[in-house]
Amino acid sequence: MTYSRAVVERAGELRRSGLSCREIARELDGPSKSAVARWTRAGAAGGTVGRAVAKMDLPKVVGDGPVYPDIDPDDKDALIERLVLENAVLRAVNDVLKAASLDGMSNREKTLVIDRLRPCGKWSLRELTSSLGISKSSYEYQRRAIARPDRLAPLRALVRRIFTEDGEGARGYRFVTC
Repeated sequence: MTYSRAVVERAGELRRSGLSCREIARELDGPSKSAVARWTRAGAAGGTVGRAVAKMDLPKVVGDGPVYPDIDPDDKDALIERLVLENAVLRAVNDVLKAASLDGMSNREKTLVIDRLRPCGKWSLRELTSSLGISKSSYEYQRRAIARPDRLAPLRALVRRIFTEDGEGARGYRFVTC
């Protein structure tokens, strides 16, 4: 959290008056004692306490974020668009599959996600397939496979009827097979 320059300067004044960092944090009712200590150390090192605020106002990159080789790191708009796309993909994965990640998804499931996102019209097929890690040919194959009728549908219905015939699905695989 970023505090205003007035809060930081007030912390410096209280520290110079002899209060401990814990007492200052309690009095200011917000910053932690370690933040107060950091602010006062910046002031004691020869700089002004306000200089700590200037350093804290800058955004910080945390952790190892995703690397996009096809996007210029200085092009923030393109990066934001890519992140919006990834967010939409993950939301669609959650809606369609209730899956935890993209790693364990089959091409059929990825195709379902793409088909869910395409009507938006925001992203091209190339963007969607590359973000999900599926080739266009695999996507087209899966689309045709999903559209084909299930040739075993009558047999599945018969097996389901035989299995549940006695009421609670008490038939085993040997009986159903016969």
